[in-house]
Amino acid sequence: MSDEAFPFLHSRCLCVAGVPTRAIRTSGTGELGWELYARQDGIRGIYDAIMASGLVGDFGTFALNSLRIEKGLTYATVFCKSSLVTRMLTLML
Repeated sequence: MSDEAFPFLHSRCLCVAGVPTRAIRTSGTGELGWELYARQDGIRGIYDAIMASGLVGDFGTFALNSLRIEKGLTYATVFCKSSLVTRMLTLML
């Protein structure tokens, strides 16, 4: 979905892989992203459908926090230990 079709910090109810889901347009790293909320018994189907699309892949929180720091998002330190943030910033300079 485009920025115009689904603006930042808006939410809507939709179906993902046939599962009723609330999607909230967010961005933790500056990208076009969403948080998806659904019943627990539907999460596996949503995950499998997203992964089967081939458009995204799994990544860890270290990678996510690195992207947050790289993007200059100041709340990144909330998600990282301060010593880790210091080491990552030192490597980036």
